[in-house]
Amino acid sequence: MNTITFPGLNLVFNISRIAFSINNIHIYWYAILIVLSIIIGIIIFKINDRKIWNKLYRYN
Repeated sequence: MNTITFPGLNLVFNISRIAFSINNIHIYWYAILIVLSIIIGIIIFKINDRKIWNKLYRYN
């Protein structure tokens, strides 16, 4: 168990490194964060890519 503390707020959290397990496969919190950041990056890229192509299409 890892302990995360916020001394100014008097909060203490005991969080396991493993988010969940399926049979003998452990899914860690850092893996979930990496996958979420990749998905968010792809979404942002797709939104900006569409805006750029719309601007180029209007000027031509």
